[in-house]
Amino acid sequence: MMREYTATLPHPIGVNAIWRAGRFAGSTRIYKTPKARAWDQDAFLLLRAVGWKPLPEGEYWLALFCTLHTRRHDIDSCLKLTLDAVAAALEVDDANIGFLTASKVPVKAKADQRLELVAKIYSVDDQDDWADRSRAAIPMHESRLTSTSR
Repeated sequence: MMREYTATLPHPIGVNAIWRAGRFAGSTRIYKTPKARAWDQDAFLLLRAVGWKPLPEGEYWLALFCTLHTRRHDIDSCLKLTLDAVAAALEVDDANIGFLTASKVPVKAKADQRLELVAKIYSVDDQDDWADRSRAAIPMHESRLTSTSR
């Protein structure tokens, strides 16, 4: 069985604004900044609001298509936050993401910046089924590129 979810999220923060190091109880720790935690929370609430629900207990393979409409970010700067938000909304481990694409669309206006997501979620029986889905993902990627190209 396949489920498909789509969403448009606010423009994510850049990787340099996600993590900080600080001293806690005598040792140095890496922590998420308040700005990153706020984006996580906003993304989670928006995903839930547009119907991204926790998946029933089971094994899953996820394909995630990310399109970043941005003025300047590197294409990979938002991926970890995005994966964490998707995993939280669906209540799955982000290790279930077996296929990920990211594309960047330059925009001129700050108001046009956003992150568009499509998630395709498949129930799998076991690790062999999971591996088969990953091997089969290349044609899925190619067809998605063909269907969205001009």
